[in-house]
Amino acid sequence: MVTVKYNHNYEDAKKVRTEVFIQEQGFQEEFDDIDQKSVHVTIYVDKEIAGCARMFYDDDDTIIHIGRIALRKKFRNQGLGRWLVEHCEKYYENSNIIRFTLGAQCRKQGFYEKLGYHCVGDVYDEEGVPHINMIKNI
Repeated sequence: MVTVKYNHNYEDAKKVRTEVFIQEQGFQEEFDDIDQKSVHVTIYVDKEIAGCARMFYDDDDTIIHIGRIALRKKFRNQGLGRWLVEHCEKYYENSNIIRFTLGAQCRKQGFYEKLGYHCVGDVYDEEGVPHINMIKNI
């Protein structure tokens, strides 16, 4: 059974982000002040933490940035990434949000395009990993 939690789960999100972004992918600057103003989303498979994301207002109160989207290795390629992003978007379903933004690792660009996102701007470097900004208008 897959379940989702919003907020009150930062410690679980930190575990996933440490495992995926720091230990697996080698990022050093994973945690920042944005964590304090974010809604943290975690998903669980049979009560075991599987993945996470964070969401915060970007620029104004009509744009939400979704970031730090991560799944632990054993939970990948099962449709949970799609499920996670869709639940992030659903959280703001009855709000005045007109756009979602995210900074995708370039190797994941196709995944986000399948979810309705498209690229804007140029590729940029984040700790040696190429990224691209992507948006989805509602």
